[in-house]
Amino acid sequence: MNWKELNRRGLFPGPAETEEEFFKRVERVGPSAQSFPHIETLFGCAPDWVPLSYSNRGLAPWQGAAVWIEEGSARIQLKKGFQKGRYLRIYSESEVLSHELVHLVRMAFDEPRYEEIFAYLASKSAFRRAFGPLFCRPGEAALFFALSFFPFLSFFWPTPLFLAFPGIYLLFLLLRLYKSRKRLNRCLENLASIAPRPLVLAVRLSDEEVALFAALSGKELRAYIAGKTSFRWRFLKATLLNL
Repeated sequence: MNWKELNRRGLFPGPAETEEEFFKRVERVGPSAQSFPHIETLFGCAPDWVPLSYSNRGLAPWQGAAVWIEEGSARIQLKKGFQKGRYLRIYSESEVLSHELVHLVRMAFDEPRYEEIFAYLASKSAFRRAFGPLFCRPGEAALFFALSFFPFLSFFWPTPLFLAFPGIYLLFLLLRLYKSRKRLNRCLENLASIAPRPLVLAVRLSDEEVALFAALSGKELRAYIAGKTSFRWRFLKATLLNL
C-alpha cells in the first residue's frame, strides 16, 4: 500500500498500534460517498472514508455530534439540525465536522492531553479555539457542571467552600490549558527545524512525544527521530520527514 496516500487520507498508526493492527484497520475502512477536506490545510489529511449520518438518537441535549468507533470502524453522527447548515445558530456543519474528523483520524490514539486542543484548532471562532479545549475528558465537563451548583447550596449550608469549589476547579483547568498550549507551542517551534508543516506532524504524536520534543534542541530532536525504528516512526518518516 502507498503509505503517503494512506497518510493523506487520514490513516496513520497510533502510538501503541502494531504494523499488523494498523493494516487490519485500513482493510476495514470502506469507501465513502463523501470527501471531507475540512482539515487538510491544518493537518495534512482529507478523510474520504467516513460514513456520515444525521440523527439525534443517542446524543445528549448539549451534543451536536459524536464519533462512534466500533471494532476498528468509525462513523460520524450529526444532529438533524445540521442538515440546514447550522445548529443552534452558532455552530456550522463544516466546523463541527472538522472538529470530529480530528478525533476520528486519531482513533488509534488514547492521548487526551492535546486532543481537544488539536480539534478546536479547526474552529473559526477565536473564543472556541482559546477556551474550547478546557476539558480533556467528558467526565471533567460533568464535574464542572455539578460544581457550578455548589454556590446555591450556600443558601442552605453557609460556607465559603461552596463558593470556592467552582472557582478553584476552573482555575485548575485554565492553568492546565495554559501549560499544555505553552508546551505544544514549544514542540511546534522545535519541529519546524525538521518538518515543513510542524502541526501536521504534531497531530500524529503522543502526549509523551509532544512533551519530549518541547524539551529537546533541534539537533537532539533530529537525532532522536533518526534513531527510531518502529513501524510507526518508519511510517511517519517516510510520509512527512526528509531526514
